[in-house]
Amino acid sequence: MSYEEDKVAYIKRIMTISKMMEDVERQPIGLPHDGAHFNESSPLRTAKKLLELREVGYIVPQYAITALLEEAQEEADELVNIKLLLNGDTNV
Repeated sequence: MSYEEDKVAYIKRIMTISKMMEDVERQPIGLPHDGAHFNESSPLRTAKKLLELREVGYIVPQYAITALLEEAQEEADELVNIKLLLNGDTNV
């Protein structure tokens, strides 16, 4: 099920999964950041954190890092366009 197919059902499913994750008993796996929570300020910083976690042994899917880097690139492109507009370039 995708968000576009059924937004209400998708959100309910995500909320159910989130609740399950809150209730599940966690066991340390012996890596340096077991039980830690991170709240990074941007997609780029989040991608960097995931790469750091991967380097110390956590399983981090490449698609998550790739998606964050793509989002960071979109934000960077938007900033460039804003700067161009501020400098009078109307071809943006």
